[in-house]
Amino acid sequence: GYTVTSGNGTVAGTGNSATVTTGAVIPVGGTITVSVTADVDADAPATIANGISVWGPDNDPDTDTPDDEDDTPEIPVDRASNISITKVADQPRVKAGTTTSFTLTLVNDGPSVIEVGKAIHLAERPGAGVTITGYAVTAGAATIAGTANEAVLTTTVKIAVGGTITVSVTAVVDANAPATITNGISVWGPDKDPETEDPDDEDDTPEIPVDPNATLSITKVADQARVKAGENTSFTLTITNEGPSDIGVGEDIRLVERPGQGVAITGYAVSSGPATVNGTGNNAVVTTNAVLPMGGTIVVSVSATVMGDAEGTITNGISVWGPNKDPETADPDDEDDTPEIPVDPSYALRITKMADDQTVVSGGSTTFTVTVTNNGPSTIAAGEVISLEERPGTGVAITGYQVTSGNASATGSGNRAALTTSAAIPSGGTVIVSVSADVTAPAGSTITNGIAVWGPDKNPDTDDEDDEDETPEIPVGRPYTLSIEKVADQSIVTAGQPTTFTVTVTNNGPLEIGSGRVITLDERPGAGVTIAGYEIVSGAATINGTGNTATITTTGTVGVGSTIVVRINANVEPTATNTITNGIAVWGPDRNPDTEDPDDEDNTNPIPVDATIDIPNVFTPNGDGLNDRFVIKNVMQYQGRELIIINRWGNQVYKSMDYNNDWDGGTLAEGTYYYILRVRNNNGEWQTHKGPIAIIRVTNR
Repeated sequence: GYTVTSGNGTVAGTGNSATVTTGAVIPVGGTITVSVTADVDADAPATIANGISVWGPDNDPDTDTPDDEDDTPEIPVDRASNISITKVADQPRVKAGTTTSFTLTLVNDGPSVIEVGKAIHLAERPGAGVTITGYAVTAGAATIAGTANEAVLTTTVKIAVGGTITVSVTAVVDANAPATITNGISVWGPDKDPETEDPDDEDDTPEIPVDPNATLSITKVADQARVKAGENTSFTLTITNEGPSDIGVGEDIRLVERPGQGVAITGYAVSSGPATVNGTGNNAVVTTNAVLPMGGTIVVSVSATVMGDAEGTITNGISVWGPNKDPETADPDDEDDTPEIPVDPSYALRITKMADDQTVVSGGSTTFTVTVTNNGPSTIAAGEVISLEERPGTGVAITGYQVTSGNASATGSGNRAALTTSAAIPSGGTVIVSVSADVTAPAGSTITNGIAVWGPDKNPDTDDEDDEDETPEIPVGRPYTLSIEKVADQSIVTAGQPTTFTVTVTNNGPLEIGSGRVITLDERPGAGVTIAGYEIVSGAATINGTGNTATITTTGTVGVGSTIVVRINANVEPTATNTITNGIAVWGPDRNPDTEDPDDEDNTNPIPVDATIDIPNVFTPNGDGLNDRFVIKNVMQYQGRELIIINRWGNQVYKSMDYNNDWDGGTLAEGTYYYILRVRNNNGEWQTHKGPIAIIRVTNR
């Protein structure tokens, strides 16, 4: 443009041509000053010059020579290029411990073209947690070289005003970067000194969220090389922060147990490391209570139960997710599985023993019922051996074993037996065994019988028994219980005459009586009875006895319910009165009459004694021992006995107020006399008997 700055004139012009019109007379020597404005091209050379031609009034620039011309000397051209810059994060979120990048866009805001080979300085201003690692030109005519936070772009062609250069800046987000990062940039155009001059432009990214980046590894080790079914076991988990980030306080690490068949997780406990754990079933959350640095570990003990029916081997796996990871949607950071762990079956056997008889018999046999119960937790497989040991008390001898219920067979002798399972016995299943035994204990004592049991794979000689039991005391009874019955063979007896009794001995068992055994009888005759002898009427026996004691010796077997019948001969005393009785007691072959009570006793019913007075009419007191006294039959049965003898003239020749059949006639001559006999019975009633009595001293006349 053109402007008159002094003198009488105006100017009008465009481009390189202008016309100055005088506004007043311009005397010789007068001047008009015009200011010409011009733009220096953005791509101007190092120096510029500007010439001028002038034509006075009435001269035609197109045809006339200019009145005058002038040129400036060369004027140095300083290039002025102002650069603007923007910085954009290539990722809306970054992960701690990983790389990221930023895109720089440099714009030559002019006014100058930037020449080839010009240096543009960049200064990165990374926020906390960001480390610049490199630079690369992704668009535009330049190369770049830089380290750390400083870089220099060198143009390789001219950069027009408005031209751009795009640079990618790579960086590392620190493993422990804060929750957000920022990254700023400053730029200095060509020929500007970052040390002394302000930058052409600056830019900063907005805050960029940082996701922590901690990758966890996990190992799982069984604490026991072998486990037992039905018992508890444990596993040790080692969680390692493989980084790159530290794991902060209060972060949750998630665990998912993957137990194999036969394993049930029961609990979790932190055994070392800065954390607590909370979990049920197969899921647990480990919460840090201090920073867990890269390489730091947390050790967790996982408790578990091995199921009672677990067989063969078990395994247990684990998966781990680091903080802010969802097991439902994200893959685990790491997983591990134990190798196969051998499982030993676990059987706890219970045993009960019951006597089948409430009482047993000395010399007899008996049985016991043994119930073996698998209390588990494991199932006992087919073909396993269960060991039994009988523990009989004194007087018991084991004779055999037999399975009566359950999937097993029994073999054994003496006090040891083995049960071999023929099919699986589940927890709660039973095997019932009948144990037979002989009883040798004496009658009147008691016996007991114990038993112990060992489960499969246990040695009765070295291992403790699984269980034991013992019967309560069992009374030992006699092998034979005899009963006895005594019956008078005569419904009435006569004083001074013999009589008999029938005795029946019955073997009430429970055992038969063998041949050659001795049964003892003890007669218990009442007043007026004297035992005279014994004889066998029936039964396999002989008898020998004197007085009131006799022994029966069996000559064959006397079965249960069988009898031996004995006849007892006895005499009724002449003085027997009213009634007589006769008792008896019996002792079986195994009993001592001197020290033990009898098996049984019996007494006859009272037997009436014939009390009819029988008065002879003659006696012969000649000293021959026959009929020497006046014996009145049955007179002795009366309590009062008064006898008076008178001769034919009525004179009393003998008197007794307590006659005992003892008058021998004294010195009386042979002849006929008369008696008056008064007797008083048990009721106090007197009876009078009268009659003749002849005394004959010489016989066989």
